[in-house]
Amino acid sequence: MKETKPFNERIQQMLVKYEKVMQKNGVSTTATNWIALAFGSAIILSVLGFLVFSLVGLDHPLLITVVVFFVVIDLVLGYPLSLDMQRINRIEEAFPNVLKQLGDTLKAGGTYEFALREVSDSDYGPLTKELKLVLRRLEEGQNLDKSLQLMQEEIDSRLVKRTLTIIIDALKSGGGLAEILDEIADDMRDLHRIQLERRTKTTMQVLFLVTAGAIVGPAIMGFTTTVLEFLITTAVKSQAIQPDVIEQSLQSKQIIIFLLTSYIIIEAIAASILLGLMRDGQAKKSIIYIPVLLFMGLFLFYGARIITKVILHF
Repeated sequence: MKETKPFNERIQQMLVKYEKVMQKNGVSTTATNWIALAFGSAIILSVLGFLVFSLVGLDHPLLITVVVFFVVIDLVLGYPLSLDMQRINRIEEAFPNVLKQLGDTLKAGGTYEFALREVSDSDYGPLTKELKLVLRRLEEGQNLDKSLQLMQEEIDSRLVKRTLTIIIDALKSGGGLAEILDEIADDMRDLHRIQLERRTKTTMQVLFLVTAGAIVGPAIMGFTTTVLEFLITTAVKSQAIQPDVIEQSLQSKQIIIFLLTSYIIIEAIAASILLGLMRDGQAKKSIIYIPVLLFMGLFLFYGARIITKVILHF
């Protein structure tokens, strides 16, 4: 049976991996310091938010404060991950051109080192830096197989890892690498084209999710809750109902507003996860969408409530 690693060891491995992601993307600090910054910023902004929400008179300021706390943590901790996703996307886009250029150089009679040197002199964005690291390892005496294996560890992309595995196997078997590189480059271009087509074909679904989950739904709920609150308040002022019924109505009003606010939060998170799966095929991409949809949903919900109160002079 596979042994389960201790919890402390798994946490340490996650911190090391997270710190590597930070360093690759220019965030020059330790993972623990960055996490401390995230929680410190979240606490400060949550306290300030609670004071502001209470002064403005928003319903359930504590619930909104909790949302602010987690959104700030998501933004700060997700920032290096978002940068790494952009970096990986740029690497995947440039990889077919690099393979094509390597194949052409090898066909012209160049060596592996000469081909890598020629490619590393070109501007392929973040991939150029990785190629220069491979070239430096070759100059330090490592063989090409080991250098490419280390490159696999540096780039957290399933597509790039599989491509490098094929190249390493071709090097070990002594096959014609130039032809293989051309074929892989064509396959990667086709795959990238398919990914772009998927994003294009899911545009309407994405717009529907954003519109329903973060715009129309919260706005309608904001109008509805304010009208309900207005009717209950009017009935209370008219003294047309019994005191015990008034108390139950006021309690029900607060519960309804709380449940609808919670529903908007859950709906925004669920819509963000679906957006990540539909557009990119990865749920982790939702860390980019969650803060945006949460802000839009809650802003429109409370904005609709304020507008309705102004219209009803309530």
